[in-house]
Amino acid sequence: MLKPLDGPRIVQSTAGCQPEMQASQHHDERWIFINGCVVGHPILRQNIDRLSKVFGRKVTGIHNRTHGTFGDLLDCLLQRCLDYKSSGVRASYRHVKAVLLDPDVKKVVLIGHSQGGIILSLIIDQLFAELPVDCMSKIEVYTFGSAASHFSNPLLSASTNSSHTKTLDEDLKEEHPPSHVISHIEHYANEYDLVCRWGTLHCTESDLTNRYAGSVFVRIGATGHMLNQHYLDFMFPIPGETAPANAEDFLDSITITDHALALKRVDATIIAARGFQNGESSVETSRYRVARDTHKHQIVKDVSRLWRYQKGQSP
Repeated sequence: MLKPLDGPRIVQSTAGCQPEMQASQHHDERWIFINGCVVGHPILRQNIDRLSKVFGRKVTGIHNRTHGTFGDLLDCLLQRCLDYKSSGVRASYRHVKAVLLDPDVKKVVLIGHSQGGIILSLIIDQLFAELPVDCMSKIEVYTFGSAASHFSNPLLSASTNSSHTKTLDEDLKEEHPPSHVISHIEHYANEYDLVCRWGTLHCTESDLTNRYAGSVFVRIGATGHMLNQHYLDFMFPIPGETAPANAEDFLDSITITDHALALKRVDATIIAARGFQNGESSVETSRYRVARDTHKHQIVKDVSRLWRYQKGQSP
């Protein structure tokens, strides 16, 4: 019954990007989107065309085909809890790997929504095990309403001072914090989106020992899970088109860093690393960001890297 919703596995956007712009300005970039649950081919087409209009790039959609509401929920549970590699995961992995191995491609932007966030987390883990750093460092990751339980991002280089006796305050003062293979990961969440409360928000706020790399932007008081209607309309409206009321409020809102939560996550990671040689070197740069990237009096537009791609621009 759901076969008519399938369509081709790989879909290209057909709106929002002028071919000559893609050929001249962004020829070495590839933008790839993976959809979430219960999404047929027509909705996938709407999603990638919308992303293309906002960011001025051709967007490739990898269709995570639907098996119906209950089938997709079961698929999510198996992927999230057992690292199950479904057909959608395997297809996404093959496509992303081929793009990363293309020597003419210098940047690969991966965008996932809902279950697409789970798929991204799984294929990134697998790619880290098989591809060299120079390929993986091409990646940037952006998710909306992600249901993923983790996001990995290994260190590119360790801190020069990995003493086990170093205190947190001393580490905060480091001038050159350790860097990571994927330089930019951002997660966007509506505060009352139930999928986020099970995914991104739970895994970053409640499960302190969980590995969830990247910055998290939360739209306070907002609900809804649909990509175009509840996320892009309010967070990244189409330039030049009429946007919903209060659509600019998110981008113009002042960022507030949850220092206490960030430090708790750092402490939990350190405790988990005890007993391993140079264990503290594996701790993410959250402690550095807490000390230096407080974003005082900065708005979301100043901090979000994804926003800087709007209208075909580059950060």
